[in-house]
Amino acid sequence: SERGSNENNNRFIRRVIPKGVNFDHLTRTQVQDIEDWINNYPRPMFQYATSSELFAVELAEVRAL
Repeated sequence: SERGSNENNNRFIRRVIPKGVNFDHLTRTQVQDIEDWINNYPRPMFQYATSSELFAVELAEVRAL
């Protein structure tokens, strides 16, 4: 499953940055925008919640301890 997750993340990145584009020329802002888009993308495996939403729930639970 680790390999599958890696491939899925690569697909997300390739939706924004096509193959052959040199990542060295991306600004920090561009990379952050891509990260934000990926983390806020609703995923079927999370019942259409986003990674950011699930992280916030987990963080709240840890802080409640």
